[in-house]
Amino acid sequence: MKLFLRPRVFILEKLSEQFELINGGINNLCILKVSIIIPVYNVEKFLDQCIISVIRQTLNEVEIICINDASTDNSLAILNKYAEIDHRIRIFSNFKNRGLSFSRNYGLDCSLGEYVYFLDADDMIIEETLDELYTEAKLQNLDSVYFDTKIIFQNDKIKKIWSRYKARRTGEYENITNGENMFIDFMVNKDYEPPVWKQFWRRAYLIKHDLKFPVGLIHEDIIFSFMAIMQAERVACIKKQYHKYYIRENSITTSPINENKFKSLFISYCKITAFSLEKNFSPKTVNAIDEYLDGLYETIKKMYKLSKLNSRLITFEDKLIQRIFDLMKNNLDEIEENNIIKDNIELIKKYDIVVICGAGGIAAKTWEILKVYGIDISAFLVSDKRSNAKKFIGKNVYDIKEFVNHKCDCLVLVATQTCYHRAMISTLKQYHFNNILVV
Repeated sequence: MKLFLRPRVFILEKLSEQFELINGGINNLCILKVSIIIPVYNVEKFLDQCIISVIRQTLNEVEIICINDASTDNSLAILNKYAEIDHRIRIFSNFKNRGLSFSRNYGLDCSLGEYVYFLDADDMIIEETLDELYTEAKLQNLDSVYFDTKIIFQNDKIKKIWSRYKARRTGEYENITNGENMFIDFMVNKDYEPPVWKQFWRRAYLIKHDLKFPVGLIHEDIIFSFMAIMQAERVACIKKQYHKYYIRENSITTSPINENKFKSLFISYCKITAFSLEKNFSPKTVNAIDEYLDGLYETIKKMYKLSKLNSRLITFEDKLIQRIFDLMKNNLDEIEENNIIKDNIELIKKYDIVVICGAGGIAAKTWEILKVYGIDISAFLVSDKRSNAKKFIGKNVYDIKEFVNHKCDCLVLVATQTCYHRAMISTLKQYHFNNILVV
């Protein structure tokens, strides 16, 4: 350790002459390139390797903002040890435990860097991370850069459970584009992931759009990352594993499903839906969002079932979200089967041509249920085929207007998010489809 730290102290002494370090901070004469924000809570076993990976960065013009979230272990002492060695480290402490979102937001408010990076205190980054990300961001004038991670499992037990976790994106992303288009590309390639430690952001962009992490929610990245990408004007994706993700026992990721996790995900689902409906997104973007929401909803249903929440009274502070939950609760309770299909199975069997209106997760699930009853479908219908692939899970995808010749002799099963039901039914009736069943 001493062999490593001595040259760093020397470098920092030179930096202090150049940038006039004052009491562990940097005055306004210095242009900080990157602020790295690290919330810290009871991670004494992992904190050394995290901080070392940061102070070893080849980019020197950085500030390291550590927010001690009222740790009860030796975490603060470890931070103080490194702050004495590296004056770029700034330590802030919460008087009581406030959670990851509060600490990240506080760090962002205190930051001075041109770009910001959020790192968890039990993870690491490789030495050239900030240098290469900053260089690319400046060269291309980017709001954000996305990149990949490398997974490190604490033990074989964790590896067996989490071996399917996707560390690297599979698609090709060579062009600079806006966030909306990048989101679509990510969804097409099954590459969209919300963890913020796989993102590098321009601080001015986050401030301009008042992007903050929702306080009090678990998996707070879901809302932040979605709203951030959908408003960005210039983004890029580098397929390099800059980050090292340490999957361990007793972390937020590996802890058991509980009511708080369920409520946090449900609130995220509602907030993303509301945000999406407020914006004038293109049909192609709406389709990608619909697919993403389908995936979130399927996860919500699984969590609801596995944690046996149907036997509890679930309440939300937000009255609108409470109302949405109350309306959706019957669907969550009927998780094992779709009662609408079950109750109408004889009617469905009367039609030689059955089509599903929708081409997302709900549509796929509907077809799976139909197959249990020995019913095949002829095709999937969508409102705008240009924003969809030609085939979906092996079946042709048609515009509603392309299927108008069968309007009298087919049964259309509407299988989309509830918020799109009215628009879908309106379009079907516009082309005089009479046999419609919302499932």
